[in-house]
Amino acid sequence: MKFTKLLKTRKSIRTYTGDPANKKQIKKIIEAAELAPVARGLYENY
Repeated sequence: MKFTKLLKTRKSIRTYTGDPANKKQIKKIIEAAELAPVARGLYENY
């Protein structure tokens, strides 16, 4: 998918099912968060 198409078709989810996230889903979320930009490009190794 092209980036511009992604931006045009993305949506925000305001309702949730209440189902708990499994460990695989949580791991993917954490991995994505680790790739997020940080202030002034300062990275700390944890």
